[in-house]
Amino acid sequence: MAVTVVLALVAGCTPVAADDPASTPANDESRASLNAAAGVYVRLVDVLNRLYDKCMAGKGFTVHPRHEPVDPASFTAKEPPLDRPENLDDARKYGYRISAAPEVAPTEKVVEPDPFDAQPEEVRRQYAEGLTGPGNPNRGERTRPGDKERDVFVMPDGNKQFVYKQGCQPETDRAVLGDVKRFVELRYAATSGLDHAVHNAAAADPGASAARAAWISCMSGRGYPGVTDSVDAARKAESYYENVDQANADAVRQARDSEIEQAVAHAQCAEQTRVNEALQAAWNRELATYLATHEADLVAWQEFSEASLTRAQQMLAS
Repeated sequence: MAVTVVLALVAGCTPVAADDPASTPANDESRASLNAAAGVYVRLVDVLNRLYDKCMAGKGFTVHPRHEPVDPASFTAKEPPLDRPENLDDARKYGYRISAAPEVAPTEKVVEPDPFDAQPEEVRRQYAEGLTGPGNPNRGERTRPGDKERDVFVMPDGNKQFVYKQGCQPETDRAVLGDVKRFVELRYAATSGLDHAVHNAAAADPGASAARAAWISCMSGRGYPGVTDSVDAARKAESYYENVDQANADAVRQARDSEIEQAVAHAQCAEQTRVNEALQAAWNRELATYLATHEADLVAWQEFSEASLTRAQQMLAS
């Protein structure tokens, strides 16, 4: 069982390219803080996980779940919709890159068995209770039976962040972070809060909305009514492979042809309406606005992460 349990969730640090059009003197410090905090957060997660293991070893456990490393590059701000196929040539070659064609088939990652998973179920249950506390089926904030006690922090945009209250993980977090609520708030501002705010504002941009409406109309005219964005388009393309016998080469080829045909229409409509350019322009404007507006929080996020990493390293060495 591979786990990374930092404050009940692992949020991404949002690296921003230095040559992004959103770069202005007003938000360069915010940008620098985001990029610096991304690497610090990855190291902090690693040290916290080792501290959790150390705490659990003190409770008599000798086998711990595997902790997957955090990749900061994967924790970027959400891209605008309609981002695939990237262009007409890409559409003709690969469609939506979901077919079983050899040139686009994903490479299987060989994962070694986690020794923790071989532990008896009762041992794994006891470990979970020691790490994040016992289950509490009567807890009102969540209705799932067996859910655990958590503190609930409401973010400025109304989203909730949940933090375990009992066990090695929250005890270690409190010792390392001090003000856990402040840490959660700053991390949210630098990660999910940024993603949500920029995505929603860019999607509501009048120019982007008009371009998207034109793209939807174009797709409908090409025989794909009801497709409103790249997510809908990919789902429709996936449907061509439903109930297709992979051993039937003709059936697979027909499904792939349908995928390619739709992807070509998708790309041609995107070129005609310039929807991707409109979305990207809106995205960059809203990102610049967010970075400037939240400069204090983003700088504080970097400083808080660095101080927490120093304390965590000191605790691990003691």
